[in-house]
Amino acid sequence: MEAILGVNIGGHLSRLECEYDLIHKERPAFSDPLSRNVRYKVKDIETEFWLRFVESNRQAVERGDYDAIVSFFQSGEAEWNHIALKRYFSQKMREETSFQHVCGWWKDDCQMDIVAWSDNRKRALVADVFPSEAAFNGEDFHKKVNSFKLMSGRASGIDPRYLTPGDM
Repeated sequence: MEAILGVNIGGHLSRLECEYDLIHKERPAFSDPLSRNVRYKVKDIETEFWLRFVESNRQAVERGDYDAIVSFFQSGEAEWNHIALKRYFSQKMREETSFQHVCGWWKDDCQMDIVAWSDNRKRALVADVFPSEAAFNGEDFHKKVNSFKLMSGRASGIDPRYLTPGDM
């Protein structure tokens, strides 16, 4: 990000994370805690919604152009539903399972929405979130799970699942 902007943003990210408590770092599952492979996420879902749909359309809000706002929301609705479902299932796993760690995993162009594991690392659950049963493609999902096993070095003890709103 810094290379693209040509500006050092580390101090700003640090303030947003430590002083204002607005964002947090997320590293891929099983990665080195000192790894620079980090994604920053907005902590509060309402704030993320505001930044994504309201603040980015401030001019349309100020003009009262509600048709443009609705159109923008509808164009990003599928992505937003995915984000909200991922957050819901991650939080549910933190609260209702014996897994101590719940996060995502990514490497190159492959990613899993949720990876959960216990401290003993003998067992891990990997899951992808889908907006409906119809959106689930078993062949693609199994390819992703196999890529995860290969790239993460976790060939055994993996419990693959796909999650839909029906699992709520």
